[in-house]
Amino acid sequence: MGNVDTVAGPETAPATAPPDPASFESILRPVGLPDEPGIDPDYFHDLHLDEIVRSVTAGRDPYDLVPFFRERATDVETVRYRQQVFRDLDRQPVMSVIRSFAAGMREVRAHRDLAAKAYYGYERERWVLEAASTWCRTSRALLDGLESNGIEAPGIEAPGLTGVRDYLRAYIASTAFAALATDAEHVEEAFAGIRYRLRLETGKFTVSRALDEPDFGAELLATFERFKQGDGREYPFEFSVSPQLNHIEAAVTERVARLFPAVFASLDAFYTAHADFADPVILRFDREVQFYVAYLEHIARLRRGGMAFSLPDVSATATAFTATGLFDLALASHLAGERTSLVLNDIDAREPERIVVITGPNQGGKTTFARAIGQIHHLAAIGCPVPGTKVRIGLVDGIHALFERQENVEDLASKLEEDLRRMRTILASSRTAAS
Repeated sequence: MGNVDTVAGPETAPATAPPDPASFESILRPVGLPDEPGIDPDYFHDLHLDEIVRSVTAGRDPYDLVPFFRERATDVETVRYRQQVFRDLDRQPVMSVIRSFAAGMREVRAHRDLAAKAYYGYERERWVLEAASTWCRTSRALLDGLESNGIEAPGIEAPGLTGVRDYLRAYIASTAFAALATDAEHVEEAFAGIRYRLRLETGKFTVSRALDEPDFGAELLATFERFKQGDGREYPFEFSVSPQLNHIEAAVTERVARLFPAVFASLDAFYTAHADFADPVILRFDREVQFYVAYLEHIARLRRGGMAFSLPDVSATATAFTATGLFDLALASHLAGERTSLVLNDIDAREPERIVVITGPNQGGKTTFARAIGQIHHLAAIGCPVPGTKVRIGLVDGIHALFERQENVEDLASKLEEDLRRMRTILASSRTAAS
């Protein structure tokens, strides 16, 4: 390939207005509904929901998913919106599309992080170019996946997923995306055409344009081909390479830039035009969709072990609570892979029943059953599939729990006094909700 002396700069200025987000704002709640306020449920530890959330979100710290699992929805519309997304993502073709998207976005973030840490200008600009190119490929692949969704699979139905699909259509058709994709492609093609020669000497190096000279490596292999006796043994090895330039590599880059000023000028222009290329709505989707992926992957191993999960029938007004095969999700996670069987429970509390009293011998599972009831109310209120089948449940305005806690030696109050304080808070809150 010959040398590149001239390249085109950015052809189109990025559009100042993003596509209309009227069809999509969040994968967690319908358009027009505000984000839920941040809360810190006091019952989380009592119901072992903190253990569940730690297991579900393990390895996903960059997404900061914990707040999504702590904030109960206050309306049935949001719950059903999430249930529809769970229903679609529970099909393998759709999940595969989202996993591929997440992998591409992790690569984008890695490139942007390297750009932020880069010490040298051209290094920073090149990582931004890599990130932008990956962003364009990943965005297009997500749209293609949501539109085709596999040859044999039915189309997506959840408003959350159709919403992001429609938003992607508008975004990819926008002048901003067209300019980003075209400019990135032109600059990458220009860099692919660079050929230079590096001559190393004691204490110095020389960079010059590559001439039309033979490939001595190919000539060497051709010369020794006649002595070949069967396939040779391979001795694999790896170079220790840092993704960041050292001072020598930076010096080489600077001299290459002098040989190909037009190519590097196009890189400068790309960085100036597209340094902040990422669309905030797609970034938000990348984070929020992991709420669904993390939970479905967590319960997948329990399903393989025979444990049943279902999307509950949630009502804003009904007080009935029925479930078949209910179990403690935290306990089931601990016992996964062991031969110990988990006891399942059924519950059928209908009008006018308002109180369930659990009785039985010590170590008979009363506490576990009670925790499972609390867990299922919280999980249903955040839109997740819940342990058990045939679940009908009301969307409650409060969850309170008073289980035995380990005594805090730094607290001057006795354990009894602390329990009484917590009980008083619960009763006061219940009276307020009832009035």
